[in-house]
Amino acid sequence: MGIFNVLKKGAEIYANEIRKLSEQVEKEKEKMYTLSRDELIKEAKKEGNTQARKMAAMLVLKELYGKKD
Repeated sequence: MGIFNVLKKGAEIYANEIRKLSEQVEKEKEKMYTLSRDELIKEAKKEGNTQARKMAAMLVLKELYGKKD
C-alpha cells in the first residue's frame, strides 16, 4: 500500500502544479489580446519569459491567427 500512497501524493502535487500553470496562462492571455501578431510571436520566442507567458502567447496566436476552416 505504501507505493500507492506515494504515487497518489505525486499525482496530487502534479495536478496542483498544472492547475497553477493554467491559472497563470489565463491571466497572461488576457493581457496578450492587445498585442499584434508580430509581438505575439516575439513573446512566444522570448528567452526571459515565463512558461505561462510563452504558452499564453502561443494560445492567443492560435485563437486569432490559426487555421480557418
